[in-house]
Amino acid sequence: MSGTSEPFALLVAGGVFLAFGVPGVLRVRTLRRTGASAVGRVVDIRSDVSDGGTVVYSPVVVWQTPDGCEHEYCPSEYSSSKRRFRVGTHLTIYYDPANPDHRPKLKGSVGNVLDWISAVAGAAIFCWGLVLLVRLLL
Repeated sequence: MSGTSEPFALLVAGGVFLAFGVPGVLRVRTLRRTGASAVGRVVDIRSDVSDGGTVVYSPVVVWQTPDGCEHEYCPSEYSSSKRRFRVGTHLTIYYDPANPDHRPKLKGSVGNVLDWISAVAGAAIFCWGLVLLVRLLL
């Protein structure tokens, strides 16, 4: 990379990481602050084969809202190990009381961690690009 294009490439890369991480972080924070939570139970483990041929597993979690309605959630955050989730395990789930089936989140799920990693890495890369840009302009 040439010296003049490097800051711009870092700004773009940092922006992309931020664009992926920040919405997920904000969604979980909003659900924790203004949403509802329930204790769900893992009732099944679904398996799928990734593009690379690896078998990945995801829990099927069932929980009830205060009005007694039962809801089911199978998160898109997969685990490559069956041992992470076992049938019968109780997990905390955050959801929007107005629309419980719309994108609920499991407490401590892999996606939450990846959102944070993406947001922090994006901020660091973006700041690094800003520093290089300012140095270039001075």
